[in-house]
Amino acid sequence: MGYFLVFWSLFSYGILGICHKLAERKKCRPQPLAAMLMLSAFVGMNAFALLGTGYAIPSRALYTALLCGAIALCALWAFQEGLKHGKIATSWLIINLSSAIPTIGSILIYKEPINLKKAGILALIVIAIVMVWRDRLEDLKRLEKREERFPEPSTRVKPPGGMTEGEA
Repeated sequence: MGYFLVFWSLFSYGILGICHKLAERKKCRPQPLAAMLMLSAFVGMNAFALLGTGYAIPSRALYTALLCGAIALCALWAFQEGLKHGKIATSWLIINLSSAIPTIGSILIYKEPINLKKAGILALIVIAIVMVWRDRLEDLKRLEKREERFPEPSTRVKPPGGMTEGEA
């Protein structure tokens, strides 16, 4: 069952990425998209819990869940807005690499022991983030060179006399 859940999670995140990219291509606004995603998750999780054994949520856990949900909503908005300015592969890579944040938090806050495997994984995450950053810098340099070779034509319309204010 464990491997099934891992692959289901992988598949679901992949489909979620495709949905986000399709929404960006169709010029959907990120706020309603993220709100619908959160609403459907809310309805689905409550149906799942109520059809099972039910649940009782302590007030402290409820407030924590509401705070985490609000943070997740902001993350989805930022992700969707970021898709307009970058590559989907880069966006998803950064999201997946952000798992380093709770890992580091767990080590620092809960004094979780760090072994060679965890240290190696964290080092690989840092290396991957640096590589993504350098790749983005190279893309920007290529874009600048392209703009230098092929400048956009002027959008200013010349008056009947043939000269604009800046040329006079």
